[in-house]
Amino acid sequence: MSVHDNASRPAVAVPNGVAAEFLVLAHELLDVSTVHEVLDRVIVAAAKAELEKAQLTEALRSRDAIGQAKGVLMERRADI
Repeated sequence: MSVHDNASRPAVAVPNGVAAEFLVLAHELLDVSTVHEVLDRVIVAAAKAELEKAQLTEALRSRDAIGQAKGVLMERRADI
């Protein structure tokens, strides 16, 4: 499909202030499978980031609990 082939180009809604030429060119260069592939990668990356955040949060909680337990044991040892 050429840049000037209007008959086979789907209609593109262009928001105000956005260069229509860029959107049309991007739409022509990226087929649907490529867009889905990119979106899948973004979703996977977001899920990995969320999992990493949850794991780091849990690691900090565990570290704090271990530090508190160590403090209690050291205090008990000092009392002996």
